[in-house]
Amino acid sequence: MRAGALRSAFAAAFLLAMSPWASVLAHGLAPDAYAVLSQDAAGLRAVSLSAGVAQRRTAQRYQFVCPALWGDQFPAPVAALADGTLVLGASSGLMLLSEDGALRTHPDPAAVGRSSSVVNTPRGVFAQRDTADGSEVLAVDAQAVRVVWKDIKGLYSMAALDDKLVLVRESGRMLEQVTLTLDGMVLDRQLGVLDLPVDNVVARANAGSAYALILYRNSTVALGSLRMNVFSKLAEAEVIIGGPLTQDGGTLLAIDGKLTQLINGQLTPLADTHFVVCLAQHDGLTYACDEDGIAPLQGQTLGEPLFRFSWLTAPDLARVPEGEARMRCIAQWLDLRTDLVITGTSLLEESMPTAVSAPAVPGAQAGAGAPLPGAAIAAGSGAAGGAPNTVPGQMTQAQPQASGCVTAPGRTVDSDALGWVLGLAFLGARARRARPA
Repeated sequence: MRAGALRSAFAAAFLLAMSPWASVLAHGLAPDAYAVLSQDAAGLRAVSLSAGVAQRRTAQRYQFVCPALWGDQFPAPVAALADGTLVLGASSGLMLLSEDGALRTHPDPAAVGRSSSVVNTPRGVFAQRDTADGSEVLAVDAQAVRVVWKDIKGLYSMAALDDKLVLVRESGRMLEQVTLTLDGMVLDRQLGVLDLPVDNVVARANAGSAYALILYRNSTVALGSLRMNVFSKLAEAEVIIGGPLTQDGGTLLAIDGKLTQLINGQLTPLADTHFVVCLAQHDGLTYACDEDGIAPLQGQTLGEPLFRFSWLTAPDLARVPEGEARMRCIAQWLDLRTDLVITGTSLLEESMPTAVSAPAVPGAQAGAGAPLPGAAIAAGSGAAGGAPNTVPGQMTQAQPQASGCVTAPGRTVDSDALGWVLGLAFLGARARRARPA
């Protein structure tokens, strides 16, 4: 099993979905598939990763688009417009990423401010963002954004519920849920008591029903739903739950990586041996994220992959502004490559990306085997698993600073943040030990 599977899924759900946490971890996440963003008759056009985006260039060649391109260390919430253009909820506001990798700021001045959720619906893309006055839901197209709903409360997570939107938030031991039409009309409000102290919640939806993924303060998770102001659990896990996904009269979940069927309240592990961290649907495609990438779900097992991590290639640095952003992009690619190399994945391209008019840095060399200029890179997912902290000819050991931080180009991790990294790595290691042979 790949070293970052559970850690990254956990972090993608609970760190990236909620903007106040998005800046906590500064090393970056292990490379795991997060969601299908766009597809056509030829296959997947774009895939959201736990660190960046993969865009198709040829049938089995996908280019890594680094978060440094839009100024964030972590991947932004993202969804696709009908023409394949990706809408990114960057720190500065909504941005548009074309299929050729060109990025531009959304032209509407009202698109400023970080969105914590960006989702696809039958009527296009919607985004949720927190404001000084509470929270807003925006309808988004390539030219304009439109506020369809406002609330005095903030810190919501949003999911698409067929032709509706569902938003959830936690307040102490309470779970709040609001269901909206796509025009912003409130259809339902519910408030339920949770059984344990909660750190965060993430909205999910499936087959016309709304769910909430709960992160408890004891680091366990639960998936459940609010009905008549009562929260009912479907499943609990040590680290992460994928799904739910309705199929053949039952419900599928991925509980700590194991495909599991839920029928009449009973959970039954399935025979499939893939380590699954997500279950979802996109434009008629039912798929799972596993240790190799993304594969279609065929009954109770996975088919041939539609996207493999081995198909990733280096980012196009010509698309990244010179200076700090380009250095950060190189560092992010090296982080990703290191995690993949450690776990035995052979990439299509092993060479370093070559920058166009790259900034002059003493000791920098172009091409394969060149060290990251001036880099001090913290270990990837292999650090917690006992793997070496370097890739020959590519990476150098991170050096602690007088402040107690670990640094890389444009990045710092304070001691508290590093504790979060190590904690997530521990949870992933614990789940891996529990995985049946």
